[in-house]
Amino acid sequence: MEILDEKSNRMSRVIVGVFEANLLAILESLNELVHLEFLTDAEITANS
Repeated sequence: MEILDEKSNRMSRVIVGVFEANLLAILESLNELVHLEFLTDAEITANS
């Protein structure tokens, strides 16, 4: 039974690791989008 618990813990850590990596990638993408949006707005304001 302890072997199963160890495998479960290992799998849980892998899943959490993948989730964190995905979350960081999503946040990074959002951050880039916000910056692009901000730059676009700033350029429009500067050009008008």
